[in-house]
Amino acid sequence: LSGDVVRWGADHKVSSAAACCTACLAEDRCSVWVYCAGPACGAQAGECWLKALADPFSDVDLVRGRSDRWTSGTRLPPPPAGATPSRA
Repeated sequence: LSGDVVRWGADHKVSSAAACCTACLAEDRCSVWVYCAGPACGAQAGECWLKALADPFSDVDLVRGRSDRWTSGTRLPPPPAGATPSRA
C-alpha cells in the first residue's frame, strides 16, 4: 500500500487487525493501516503499518482487497456511491 509511513510495521507488532485499526485511530497523521496475519506472513506476522494517504480510495488494491496476506483499512469516510477506484 502506498503512502507516507507514519509508523513502521517492522517495529510495530500488534495482535490483530482490530488493534492495528485502533492504533491508526490514535495517531492523528494516520489515514490508512495495513496488518499482516497468518502463516503466509512469516517474519512479518503481526506487523502493523500506519500510513498517511490523501485519497486511499484511489488505490484499487486497498478498495478491492487484492492481497492474500495483508488486511488494510482506512479511517476516512467511503467515497460517494458510484465512484470507481483506479490504480494509484
